[in-house]
Amino acid sequence: MDADEFWKSHGIERDPFASQDAAQDYVLPKCLEGVHHPQWDRILGDPSYPTTSLVFGEKGSGKTAIRLQILKNLAEYNESAEPGEKILVIEYEDFNPILDTFAKNLRSDSPLSSLLLQDHIDAILSIGVTKVVNNITAGAPPNAAAALKKLDDGLKTDFALLTAIYDSVERERFHGRWYSVVKKMGLGKRLRMFLNKTLPYATPLIGLVLAGVGCWQIPRLVYAWVALALVGFVHPIWRCLTSISRSRRILQAMPIIRLPGSQGGTGRSIRDLAWALRHFSKKALDGRVLPNRSRDKIAEEARYHFLRTFQTVLKALGFSGIVVLIDRIDEPTLVAGDPEKMWFLMRNIFDNKLLKHPDLGIKALLQIEVWQYIKQQGDQFRRKARLDKQHVVAPLEWTSKTLYDVAAARLDACRGSDESSRLDDLFDDSVKDSEAGAGQSANRALLHYFDRLRPQTPRNLFDFLHEVVTEHCNRTPKSDGITRIDTTTLAVAFERLTRSAL
Repeated sequence: MDADEFWKSHGIERDPFASQDAAQDYVLPKCLEGVHHPQWDRILGDPSYPTTSLVFGEKGSGKTAIRLQILKNLAEYNESAEPGEKILVIEYEDFNPILDTFAKNLRSDSPLSSLLLQDHIDAILSIGVTKVVNNITAGAPPNAAAALKKLDDGLKTDFALLTAIYDSVERERFHGRWYSVVKKMGLGKRLRMFLNKTLPYATPLIGLVLAGVGCWQIPRLVYAWVALALVGFVHPIWRCLTSISRSRRILQAMPIIRLPGSQGGTGRSIRDLAWALRHFSKKALDGRVLPNRSRDKIAEEARYHFLRTFQTVLKALGFSGIVVLIDRIDEPTLVAGDPEKMWFLMRNIFDNKLLKHPDLGIKALLQIEVWQYIKQQGDQFRRKARLDKQHVVAPLEWTSKTLYDVAAARLDACRGSDESSRLDDLFDDSVKDSEAGAGQSANRALLHYFDRLRPQTPRNLFDFLHEVVTEHCNRTPKSDGITRIDTTTLAVAFERLTRSAL
């Protein structure tokens, strides 16, 4: 008998325990509502008041499943939230493009050791600003244009600058998107735009008109035209050069979003940022805190200024807070599951100023190895991180009863009808009558085995149950029809799983 025949004989449409990767698990989306980790309330918190939660767990302990449950919960919260109370969700988990850009800009043999807190804030802002600009240009929310026009002039300028730096899209789309945001804020008709775009083309036209009406004989008009020509041609050149210089200084301080050289892709190039900066007056830019790359508080303060600006604009658009989801830190090519590299990637994000930033919640789902590095740190790290003030779950552990609920929920998600077998129905009376079952139920016997799993994680649970079904199918002829698993098969499968883990 093969496994598919076994499951279908019990009315189960597909193997509930075949998947090993939560990101590609076809069963998980069907049972996100079914079972939560015992510390779920501590991890999620109150959606209307974002708070930080730091979760550290073994591989296969359910971190990605928890992230998907958080996403689902926040999506449902946003659907029913009052106006102005929605939460913007930023998924900070696709690290490969971010770290590839960072490494190319630094040209370092160990780029992860050079990651600073400001780099993480840059990456988070890039993802968040891009998501918001996507919504604004698509007309969502419906009142976005009216809300943006109500912002004060200083905030409009800040957000225009924020968009110019952080909106991470292909070059071909950047100009149109930036103009769209600027016009929705009512910043499109400024003198600097006239000087940059209209005057260079108007100057020769005015000269032709003067020549056509015979005004070249009047010296004052000639002098006036020459002055106009100087303004029309020299001013844009000067603005271009100063904008390129300023753009280079800004992006050199932001290696995590700067496009290296003439490389395509998403991010920001010096040329495109310079184009946007030409639309700002010198006075407007001179009065702004712009990024620099150093380890001092000034460099971080520039990022916090951008973050506060972003949050103020979000409030105008109906978002009261931000939740940042961090996951899959072991997957980037530069990390490749190396515990030390995972620590280098995450160490600077453990900063109480960021973790306790108002209206910002960071939900970090991290490997247990990072927690081991944290425990090795000294007093300086502890004072900076203040993990005693955060919601920390370390390690992420599951009880045998919760694992039973997880297995039952996955089986129910794959049932073909109400008459299909439930988890206990897969096992015969020998399991109930065994020493583990104590003559009471298959449920009790399964809990006995689940309690002995090491580690006690959902992935190990799925491995065990998959091994049980495989062993049963190997022992059972195809012609036997509906069959149930006996206690010997259960014991042999557990023994085999235990040996393979050594």
